[in-house]
Amino acid sequence: MSPACVARRGGHALVVRDWGRGPPVLLMAGWAMDSRIWGETMPAQNETGLRTIAEADLTPETAALKLPALVVHGDRDVSAPVEASAHRYAAIIPHAELIVYEGVAYDLMVTDAARLAADPAQRIGQ
Repeated sequence: MSPACVARRGGHALVVRDWGRGPPVLLMAGWAMDSRIWGETMPAQNETGLRTIAEADLTPETAALKLPALVVHGDRDVSAPVEASAHRYAAIIPHAELIVYEGVAYDLMVTDAARLAADPAQRIGQ
């Protein structure tokens, strides 16, 4: 793991964690979490041959992403309802694919870690 700080507007810095080698997967957490929330998921994705990059800032810059994007969200997340978060980001990120895990709340990175590791790997062809 190599934590790094990325300079942001207004003098703020964003901590980013970058693990593994292979095709990159960017993991973004919601407003009240930081990149440590992905601690359970990142090693599982690394084992499938993916490089994982985690950050916690969901800002308009996501619309500028020029990489394939997979937005994964649980439909039982009451702190960040799927309609207000996942659907919104899937709509603003060009060519994003949305996967909604039915019956899953905000902690899908713990309760569904294996599935969360497998879904991006399958789509990337790992």
